[in-house]
Parts: sequence; C-alpha cells; structure tokens
Amino acid sequence: MGLKRLPLKSIPKASKVTVYRSSSGCIDSIVVWGPSGSNPRSFEPAYLVGLELHEQGDPRSALEAWLPFAEAGHAPTQHAIADLYRAGEGVEKDPEEAIRWLRRAAAQYYSPALYSLGYLYAKGDVVEQDVPAAYRLMSRAASLGHQDGALARNRLAASMSPELLAAAEELVTGSMFEPPVLLSRVEPAFPELARVARLESTVVLQGLILGDGAVDRLAVIQCSQPNMGFEEAAIEAGMQWRFKPARHGGKITMASFTMAVDFTLSRD
Repeated sequence: MGLKRLPLKSIPKASKVTVYRSSSGCIDSIVVWGPSGSNPRSFEPAYLVGLELHEQGDPRSALEAWLPFAEAGHAPTQHAIADLYRAGEGVEKDPEEAIRWLRRAAAQYYSPALYSLGYLYAKGDVVEQDVPAAYRLMSRAASLGHQDGALARNRLAASMSPELLAAAEELVTGSMFEPPVLLSRVEPAFPELARVARLESTVVLQGLILGDGAVDRLAVIQCSQPNMGFEEAAIEAGMQWRFKPARHGGKITMASFTMAVDFTLSRD
C-alpha cells in the first residue's frame, strides 16, 4: 500500500506529518504535530485516513491506521475499531474485543459509544442483557446531546415495569453525569487566504476536556471549505477555550465534546 492512497490533503498545512511504517510497508502509526513541532495536536487526520481506507474496501489497513491512536485514547477511533471487531471486517469477528473497545470509548463519555454499548445491553447482544445498565448508558448519552440515545432511553423506559424503571433511575442518580460547561471561548482569526477569496466556512471540532477545564486532543471532524486555513485557525482558537469540567457522581472527570466554529465575513 503506497502513501499516495492516504488523503493527506485533509491534514492542516501548518502541521508536520510523520507516517511510520513497518518493514513490510504497513502503517505503524501516523502522528500529526502542531506548527511548533512540539506535542501531537491532532489525532483526527489518522481517523480520516482510516475512514478513507475503509471506504476503499480495505478495513485491515483502516485498523492499522486507527490502532495507535485508539491506544493513545482517541475515542472515535476506539469506537470505529469496536465496529470492525463486531462485524468481522478486516479482522476475525471478536465480540469480546468489540466490547472492550466500546467500553474504553464510553469511559471517556463519548456519546456514540455510550449509546452503542447501551443498545447492546438492552438487546443482550454480545453481553448479558442488563436493562437498567442500558438505561443508565443511554441516559448518559442523552445528557451529552445524543438524540438517538434520548429516543432509545424513552422507548426503553416505556417497556420497563415501574419497579425496574425505579431501579434504573436509581442507577442514573447514583452515577449522575454533569456535562462540561464552556466558560471562555476565544474566537478564531479569519484566514487571510479565505478572506481574499471571499469564502466562509463552518469547522466542527471534537476534543477532550481535562480535569482542569483545559482542552486536549482537539481535532477537526468536518470543514465545509477545507485547505483554506480554516482548520488551523479553529484548532488554534479551540485550544485556548476553557471549560468547567464534567463531573461523574460528584467527582471531576474528563469528557469529550463536539463544537462548531463559524467563519463569517463582514457584510460591511
């Protein structure tokens, strides 16, 4: 597999990309460094690389691209790997390995993983059926804005006996999750190249909020006008945001978040 197959154009131009391969030519890891060349700033390009490879019908290479970043704690890649193991795409079907990766992503309060894990507990698929646990997981996903999680929780509640619902609500209360709250938001600088071209954009960012309210592992998951400087500007601003950290059962915890950044030209 040649490097030309990787959609490296999706990686911010100000970044330095290091692609590590084994002697056989397979992807070992992909590290994206910030403009300063210090610490890795974004895991998302590797996620996009994996998605591209998966869409090309090469799930095994997608797994190779995702695995180092999933091990480093990137929840979306953890969730994607869980899907591969659950479906047996590119790997031998392994429900237990799928659950292991789902739990790692859910532990970071990644709402799609919370919903997926709750769904499996509700159906008794792969794991032993546990309706109260499913209700708790879906409630947590709903609290993070996951619409399917809210709908599934409500459907589940309607099917439960009053006694079982009360037990489930007690589980939710005992593990109450308070989502993070944005305290200060730095607005990004408008890229000069885009300004000259009179282009506007919306960039969707995803990252992790640490226990001190700082942002980490910030990445671009969508940009309506790629490669015009919007991605870099959004990440530079987003890394300066500060949050009131999330709490779980009264204790401060890390949590993932997704937020859109709009770039709009002045109408003057």
